[in-house]
Amino acid sequence: MEMIHILATGEEMPKSEPKEEKELIPPEMKLTPGEREIVSAVEAKLAKFGYLCTVRFVYLAKKEVFLKPRVKIAFSFFKEVSTENLGGLKPWSKTMTKIKSPVWWFLDNRRLYLRKRRMFRYYTKRLPPLFPRAGKTFVLNTEELATLYHFPGAEAVPALGVSRIETKKKGVPSNLPTE
Repeated sequence: MEMIHILATGEEMPKSEPKEEKELIPPEMKLTPGEREIVSAVEAKLAKFGYLCTVRFVYLAKKEVFLKPRVKIAFSFFKEVSTENLGGLKPWSKTMTKIKSPVWWFLDNRRLYLRKRRMFRYYTKRLPPLFPRAGKTFVLNTEELATLYHFPGAEAVPALGVSRIETKKKGVPSNLPTE
């Protein structure tokens, strides 16, 4: 066919481009092991019920006994339930009671007092930290909530220097729905 075309027209026949073979490997198979772990963790989280949550705590103490390392202990607890590649809980800087203003330095103590008072009032009324504006919320599933609020027993994780308060153990409420 090519020979006839050259003899009839005197030109070479245009060469057809070679067809590219499509890859038959799905994109899911191209994931790295770390990406696969993230995808499987997200799928596991989506399989459970999720709740919109805000976690707050307040450390109150008189000036004589207030220690900043105690605040860091609470923040270290949140680091224990966090992972590097899957995210986690971290403090929101807007809710900290630290005020440094180069312009209004003479009002720093008053502003600090007002901020502490407002945040404590919001905490006791269970309002969002920056009410009426929307605060940072996140979705926690039932397993993550259980991890946060049901601390392991003293047999599993003995904590030195931390005294435990014994509580009465109750049974399941009789009016609890089973399904």
